[in-house]
Amino acid sequence: MGGISIKGTRQGITIIINGGEPKGALEDLAKQLASSGHFLRGNEVVLEIGSDYFGVQELEALCGLLKRYDMNPVKVISESPDVRRAAQALGLEANKPTAKRPEYALVKRGPIRSGQSVNYDGTVLIIGDVNPGGEVIAGGDIIVWGHLKGMAYAGAPDDSSRRIYALSLEPTLLRIGNYLARPPEGETSPGKGPETAFVQENQIVVEPWEH
Repeated sequence: MGGISIKGTRQGITIIINGGEPKGALEDLAKQLASSGHFLRGNEVVLEIGSDYFGVQELEALCGLLKRYDMNPVKVISESPDVRRAAQALGLEANKPTAKRPEYALVKRGPIRSGQSVNYDGTVLIIGDVNPGGEVIAGGDIIVWGHLKGMAYAGAPDDSSRRIYALSLEPTLLRIGNYLARPPEGETSPGKGPETAFVQENQIVVEPWEH
């Protein structure tokens, strides 16, 4: 749900918090644990935190939630020095993420017409328009060097840290991870120049894209 992913490993459980406010992340995790936490009891937990907002108090609340399900948080992985310091203050091991393999982008020349679909597990760059009825689905970011008037789904299936960029953003539907945004019924959003869409405080927001 939301920006939370739970993965099993040989060493135990990894919980990935992709971003956003701690309150929303804790609520999402509590819902997941309420339905499946009994399967995870007794495991050590590594926390991969993509948000900069987790201080000592927030991490303490997160660890307390896990301990209620007999799960043992042992390590925090984060790019943020502040998050790592907070983890160390609570006696947890704290590391920076290891280098990931390069992410390759799919480059597709448009237009993407009605009924056409582009689906790729990394970042997608469309050179041209995405027309109404066309769709782009990407595991990474989506960049449209043209008008985006169809459907765009970035971060498939559940990575809410991804973004959608377009020279003109006029979509029928935007999706980032598990978050959805669409214009009111019968309306389309007029293009306002280059814009980017991303998840903030558990909703999709749009800002000017200064590329």
